[in-house]
Amino acid sequence: MAADLFGSLRKNKQKIRCLAKALDGYIILDNKLKADSLIDICNKVIEIYPEGYELLANQILSYVIAFGSDKEISNLLRELDYTNLSDEAKIDIANGYYKIGENKVALDYLNTIDTRSGVAESLKYLLVKSDILESVGDYFGALDAYKDYSHELEISHEKIFSQDLLFAEDKHTLEMLTLNEIREKDKIVWISICCFVALVAIIIWIYYHYRLSQAKRIMAEKEKRELKVERDNLNQENKKLDFEKRSTEIELGQQALITESLRLRIYDLESESANLKMLLFNQKELSIPVENTIRERIEMLNALLAKEISENDTYAKPYGKWIDRIVQDKAKFMDSTRLAFKASHPKFMEYLEEHGLTEFEINYLCLYAIGLRGKEVGEYIQLKRHYNISSDIRKKLGINEHETNIGIYIRKLMKKL
Repeated sequence: MAADLFGSLRKNKQKIRCLAKALDGYIILDNKLKADSLIDICNKVIEIYPEGYELLANQILSYVIAFGSDKEISNLLRELDYTNLSDEAKIDIANGYYKIGENKVALDYLNTIDTRSGVAESLKYLLVKSDILESVGDYFGALDAYKDYSHELEISHEKIFSQDLLFAEDKHTLEMLTLNEIREKDKIVWISICCFVALVAIIIWIYYHYRLSQAKRIMAEKEKRELKVERDNLNQENKKLDFEKRSTEIELGQQALITESLRLRIYDLESESANLKMLLFNQKELSIPVENTIRERIEMLNALLAKEISENDTYAKPYGKWIDRIVQDKAKFMDSTRLAFKASHPKFMEYLEEHGLTEFEINYLCLYAIGLRGKEVGEYIQLKRHYNISSDIRKKLGINEHETNIGIYIRKLMKKL
């Protein structure tokens, strides 16, 4: 919310800092899905404000070390510029070497940190130091570091507890002062209301007796006419209120349907994004064209999730024309996957075409080829004749229905060809 407010004021530097703190929060909460979407938002802000990358460098480093694979961490550490690094970044780098198993390098890099700056008392430094010392067999040093960590943690808790007590006392005092002010204001208001009511009552009483003595008949006729006008106005207002009530009920019903539709749509996007990311993580043998096709799909989904998180349509604007066509019609993704396999495994695709498989059936098999299982393929294409398609394909390829799993067969065939 703070980032959006700063963005509306065109204060990009403050906006980047808020996004960096939000990304820190998602890393601490170990929420990779939200962190991925927030990274996408940060990249779009950096396109507008390139100087902001320096403010996000430490968070991006922490993000890769927290959620990246060993290969991604290793590539980052190899490409990193090691000049003019902060102590916080150095701790992350040491932790990165520890995560990929280079424990000796991690210890050597940890020892380059200048502990005179006060970093030696930080909880993050002590915890990383304890893990690294234990990994190289220095158990006594690891125990001492963990004791220091526990001591600093206890001091931190005591400070927080003390601040909470002081804050509670200040809050109580402030609430009492506010309550007294409200009581005084209420007292003045009620006295004023009573005086006003009494004054109005006196004026009305004088006016009523004066008019009664002067024109009792005229008043009766006038009251009769006014009563008729009020009755007509009341009838019109009642009709108007009934119409507005019905309109409001219709609008609320429509809004409820729209809200439920959006909720289901967002859930489908998150599920598909998570499944594709898990597929990339588990499948190490996918070709580059196939992997790029899947990554392109994930990038589009991340943009839509970023729109949902930030409640700002501009982050998903490049994909606005794709939403209904790609989210609801998944055939395009299947076509893209087939074309990627045609580029990376031409003999495999020729084999399928020679056996008389249709374009849709080849698309169907490509879902198995990227690693999806039968149940997941059925859920993805959302067709009731899912098993009939599988049976037709088995007949064309000469596979016995109970002989082997079609997914295993296709992946072995692809490797063979």
